[in-house]
Amino acid sequence: DVDLREMLDEIEALPSADVQPVNQWISVKDRLPDQYEEVLVVSKLENIVYFAWYDADISMFMGHSHMWTTREVTHWMPLPKPPKE
Repeated sequence: DVDLREMLDEIEALPSADVQPVNQWISVKDRLPDQYEEVLVVSKLENIVYFAWYDADISMFMGHSHMWTTREVTHWMPLPKPPKE
């Protein structure tokens, strides 16, 4: 016979994992990043992932060596949070 309360106590005592949710690609048709938010983008011209930020004032994604319109980028993804020390 297993005591249900004892089993629940054991489950609650287990250490929780430091797990971050998996980010999903967001279509530019669904929504755009916040102003100057740093994100990953996919260019439909090259099908390559780039680091960029979004400038809502000019409706462009800006990278260190590229600029893309919202028609040239198909999807974007927020950057993951850095690890905690």
